Amino acid sequence: SRVWAVLNGVHDKAEVVAIAPHASGDFMVSLGTDSIWAFYDVQQATCVQKVQGQAPYSCGSFHPDGLLLGTGSQDSLVRIFDVKSQKEAVKFEGHSGHVS
Repeated sequence: SRVWAVLNGVHDKAEVVAIAPHASGDFMVSLGTDSIWAFYDVQQATCVQKVQGQAPYSCGSFHPDGLLLGTGSQDSLVRIFDVKSQKEAVKFEGHSGHVS
C-alpha cells in the first residue's frame, strides 16, 4: 500500500507504534520505538523531516489545527511539538509507565 511505501526505510528495524494523519489530509506522521517521529508528504510519498527524540515513542497525534503534535513516550512523558519548527514546545511529567 502507499502508506507502507512511504514508511519504507525511515524507522529501519524499529517498531512503528503510531501513524497519525494531518488535518489537511496531505501529510502524516509516524512515531517509532527508535525515538524518531517523521513527517511525510503523502501525495509525494516522501519523508519531509525526521526528528530524533529522547525516548522511544508509544503514541502520538496531531492537534486538530495541525500545528501541534502530541507524543507519549516510554519514559512516562508527554511532549508537545511545534510542527513547523520541530521543536518541543512543552513537556508534561508525572505519568507512571508508558504513555498510551
